[in-house]
This record gives sequence, C-alpha cells and structure tokens, in this order.
Amino acid sequence: MDLNREQMEALETRFRANLFNSITGIKSVCLIGTKNESNRLNLAVFSSVTHLGSNPPLFGMVVRPPQDVERHTWNNIQSQQQYTINVVQRSFVHKAHQTSAKYDDFTSEFDAVGLTPSFINGAIAPAVKESEISLWLHYKQHVVLPNQTIFVIGEVEQLSISNSYLFDDGTVDHDQSNSIGVSGLDTYYTLQLYERFPYARPTHEKNSKI
Repeated sequence: MDLNREQMEALETRFRANLFNSITGIKSVCLIGTKNESNRLNLAVFSSVTHLGSNPPLFGMVVRPPQDVERHTWNNIQSQQQYTINVVQRSFVHKAHQTSAKYDDFTSEFDAVGLTPSFINGAIAPAVKESEISLWLHYKQHVVLPNQTIFVIGEVEQLSISNSYLFDDGTVDHDQSNSIGVSGLDTYYTLQLYERFPYARPTHEKNSKI
C-alpha cells in the first residue's frame, strides 16, 4: 500500500488511527496512577511514556486534548503534582487494558479491574502493587503540541524494581520481568531478549560488519 497525503486523509477514521498508532512498532506499555482532590484513585494505560534524561531522571508522556472529554489523569496530575508509572507485565495485562474503558470520575479503575494500589514513604500517588517496576514522579512542566495534545514531563522521586531484573551495568531486563509491549491501542506482545551489543565506537575498517 502506497499512499500520498490526500489518500491518507481519505482513510476510514479508525483504520487511519490504528495504522499510524502501530506503524513504528512495539512500544512500552505502562499504567499511570494518580489521585484526585477527593482522594479517589485513578489508573490509566499509556503507551507514550518516553525517557528524557537520567540526571535528573525525567520522563515524558502524551496526554490527549482535554477540551472534549474530561481527562482524569491529567486533571489529577495538575492538582496533586505527583503520579506513578508502572510497567505492565504479562500476569495482569488484561486488567491493564481494561483501564482504557471510559469509567466516570466516581469509579476507581483499581477497584473496577481488580488491581491493588500501593503507597510508599508517604507518597500521594498510588502505584500498582502487581507491577514489578514502579516509578513515583513529581510533575515538572507540560508543553502543548501542534495537534493540541499535551506532553507532560515529570521527574522521578522514588523507584521500585527487583535487583534480579537488572544487568550488572544497570540496564533493565524486560525479558526476565515478563514486561509487555504494545502496538497500536490493543495489540500486545511479549518481549524476548535478542542480543546485547557492546558500546559502539566509530570504525574506519572498509569491510567492518556494522
């Protein structure tokens, strides 16, 4: 299939959304935990979390525009200034996906899908007890993107991960932790370690295998 801009715009809406949401491949999938001003807990699945820096540790994620539909996660982050990122594992991926349903503001997705909130060291935002990898973040800032989506930036204040899921150099082994990846909005993949390469340096050998 070869499409120009005009042909892309003519695609059926859901087909076009699925195509562009999945075309670049497998992404990480995480649950974002928040709490509102009334202490009601919220949980939502996201596939847009991305690493921005390590010193300080910063992560970004995209929140869809709040103009037409109330966005509980974004509202809670603004009001409480804290949220959690919880990597999804195989054992509860079906529950994680169910949090994408449009529950009202009076329903906690933790209760609705059967996941367990977890708090550490006086944190405001709830983590997911079932997750093997959790981060607690403080909201830093946001940027409104050209399509009116919101890019939220947070700094990691605390983290929780088993040492058994770390290589000696600090790299996380998502194969061992049974982490899940996602393509598009609803197609999940298991992750398998293929190979680890040494740190790459420039080479000037004509027949070098790169």
